[in-house]
Amino acid sequence: MKEELKLLEEKINQFVQLCHHQRTENIQLSEQLAEITSENKDLSEKINGATNRLDTENIKLREQLAEAANENKDLSEKINGATDRLDTENTKLREQLAEATSENKNLSEKISGATSRLEALLTQFPNSPIINNISDD
Repeated sequence: MKEELKLLEEKINQFVQLCHHQRTENIQLSEQLAEITSENKDLSEKINGATNRLDTENIKLREQLAEAANENKDLSEKINGATDRLDTENTKLREQLAEATSENKNLSEKISGATSRLEALLTQFPNSPIINNISDD
């Protein structure tokens, strides 16, 4: 029976040592968990701060994009207006050029006809003093 008691005492001692060891390990794990939880909280706060900054920047960029799109639309409308005005003016100038060209042609024909008539008249009066004066010039 002494042996049994001694064996039981050894087992109890081993159990107590195991409990102490488990308790020490449990304390260490609790401390590690507290550290990791604290780090996790810090990282979560950093992530939230970064997310908020990104959201703010995203909003600013969207506003700038909307402004740029509006400016682009305004510029496109101005360009289209200017293009339309230039097209209209170009058409008018082409019409005026066509009229001027036609008028120039008519005047050239009239000058040509007048020149022909003048030459015909000059041949009819070869010894006229007027003709001699014109020839001298």
